[in-house]
Parts: sequence; C-alpha cells; structure tokens
Amino acid sequence: MRLKSMNRAKLIAGAVVAGVLSLGSSAGASILLDLRATQINGNAVADPKNISLTGSGNVVTFQLVASVSNADNDHSNDGFTQFNGGVNTVETGAGLLGNLSALTFNPTNVSAGQSQTGTPTNLDANPDFELGDTAANAGTATAAWVILNATSTGLPVLGSGAGAGNTEFVLGTLQWTQTATGDGSAESWNVFVRPRTSGTASAQNMVKYRQDGTDFAVKYNDANVVIGSPVTTPVPEPASLGLLGLAAASLVARRRRA
Repeated sequence: MRLKSMNRAKLIAGAVVAGVLSLGSSAGASILLDLRATQINGNAVADPKNISLTGSGNVVTFQLVASVSNADNDHSNDGFTQFNGGVNTVETGAGLLGNLSALTFNPTNVSAGQSQTGTPTNLDANPDFELGDTAANAGTATAAWVILNATSTGLPVLGSGAGAGNTEFVLGTLQWTQTATGDGSAESWNVFVRPRTSGTASAQNMVKYRQDGTDFAVKYNDANVVIGSPVTTPVPEPASLGLLGLAAASLVARRRRA
C-alpha cells in the first residue's frame, strides 16, 4: 500500500527492524522462508537484504530459500516438502514502482509438474504487480505459489552431509522490474505464507518440511514458521534530501537567469 505520512514511514521502518530481529532470533525455529536479493541488472549484490537502486529501469533478481533448523548436526534428515504463498511489496511515500515476475523453479528441490509458479497480481492500490494470492478462503488459488518437493511420493527432498548450521533449500528465483522512479522513498519486498482458513485441517497446512527426522505440516501462522527480514532500499537521509533540494533550486535559478 502507498503510505503518505512520515509516521507511517516510521512504522514501516520499525517493521523492518522487527523482521531483522526475528531473523536473528530464529535459531530455535523449525523453518525460515527467506527472500534474498542476488543481482541488480545482472551484477551481484553485496548485501542480500539491503540494495541501492539508481536511475530507472532496474531489474532486481531475488532468490527464495527455505532454511530448516538443524539441531542434530545431520543435514540428511532435514527436508523441504511444500510452501504456498508469494511475495509482497511495500512502498513509502511515492516510492519506487515495479512488477514482480512469476517464480522460476530450482529443479533440484522443486517438482515443476506438481507446482505453480504464481501469477503477478496487483495486491495493493499501486499500479504495480506483486506475486501470489492473499485470499484466505479461495479454495485452490491458482495465483499463489504451490511449491512441492522434487519427488512424486509426497516425501520431502532431503539435504545431505553433516555439520552445524541450517539445512537450506533454494526453491527458485524471481525478478522485479522497475517501472517508475517515484521520489526515491524506501521500498521493501518480502515473502508471505497464504493465510488459508477454509477447507479441511489438512488443506489449511501451507508449509510442510522435515526437521531432524520429524515431519511437520503447519498453517500459515504456526510459530515454527519464520519469515526472514525484508529486502529493502535505503531511505535518503535528511541531509542528502536537503542537498538534493538545494541543487534543484540552484538549477532552476540558473535556467531563469538564462
């Protein structure tokens, strides 16, 4: 949604900080669904959570990762089975605008024949496209991602090896193509799990995975499902804004004298 007041902008900034804290404290959680920026216009990014965009027509590539907690130092008994959701964007002020593409699956961890890539959809009041479906009771939502494992048996695709650290499964990539520059205000992108509340209890399970040999199938609001911190663009500092305004005023004055 387009937020026009500084107070709302501060709320968004607070939400970003909260997301970072959630990500940092997720060691005890069972599964983390994480969106990471990997490239801008084909060039690698230094920080997957904070990117800087200049000019217009930028293309940002994101990677979607499912990260399963590994408490027993055995990656081979951790696995990913299913995730149903999408990616949303939040603009502050007259922020950057752009359209998200459908997901391109990573065939190592995802069965394309059993899954949906998602449909770019306008989920807010802005003239841009997010990805997925936030409808809670739409039955089979064709717009949403339905990402299933690489097997046809319903069992999770498993990690391999031993050692500490979470077991990660790259589920796919998607791109955001800039369509408007706006006023340079912040923009953020993040994953959401489809909030389905209709149908049978089993049908409401939007996330499925295996942790330390135990299978889990949980709803969108389960405490063991953690959404990573959003990917954000920086907010111009007040001093920088002042310099930009001064430069603009100087340019206008020169044109008038000319």
